[in-house]
Amino acid sequence: MKWEYRRYLNGVALSVALAFLMLYIALGLVFLVQRGNPVPMPFTLLIFAISFVICTVYYKSRGGGAIMESLFRGCFLAICTTFALIAVIGGLILTMEGKIPELNMMISILALCIVISMVLLSLREYMLKST
Repeated sequence: MKWEYRRYLNGVALSVALAFLMLYIALGLVFLVQRGNPVPMPFTLLIFAISFVICTVYYKSRGGGAIMESLFRGCFLAICTTFALIAVIGGLILTMEGKIPELNMMISILALCIVISMVLLSLREYMLKST
């Protein structure tokens, strides 16, 4: 029986990547609370506009639902995308300035994020198979 290491490697890689994204979003939330938006407002609006167009076209191309439903879903996803991107930028700035918590706490938080991301990826796979 051949050991399928690619499946394990893909699972670890995806969960670690998603965990780092969650970690930087959390650090970005700290940055947003302490200092506010790290991205100037015109660029924030530009990020939202591009995300809105991409998300709306995505929902329209799936073929299901009315035009208004695609617009509302695209708007909601664009707001989430813009917020997440701004939070990641804030987290990166906080990391570059060296104002992150101590290393032991960061490793513990990263481990927790890896577990949560694996649960989310497994739930996503389950939901896709059940539909």
